[in-house]
Amino acid sequence: MAELIPSIPVELDKPRTLRFDLNAVIAYERATGKSIRKWDPMAATDEERLVLIWACLLHEERTLKKEDVGAMLCLANMTKVYALAVRAVVDSMPQAKKEDPGPQT
Repeated sequence: MAELIPSIPVELDKPRTLRFDLNAVIAYERATGKSIRKWDPMAATDEERLVLIWACLLHEERTLKKEDVGAMLCLANMTKVYALAVRAVVDSMPQAKKEDPGPQT
């Protein structure tokens, strides 16, 4: 059975969910030109934060534009919504098992 991709509820223009699936990974990387594997959430610019939130919303509405998401955000709510998007990213990452010794050389 496939694992479910975590979804995080968020209230924007309406109730929505943030989900960081593979389509979101690709959308983020195409829009920023940066790999999510080298992503530093603390160093992200406001534009990168917007792109991450937008990418996490695309699963609900494939035609959603970054400008649409930008109109849902302001300085007052962006920090909270970005933190939820970061959680969606972290929750979607594989967790290393304690008994897993890692790659063998």
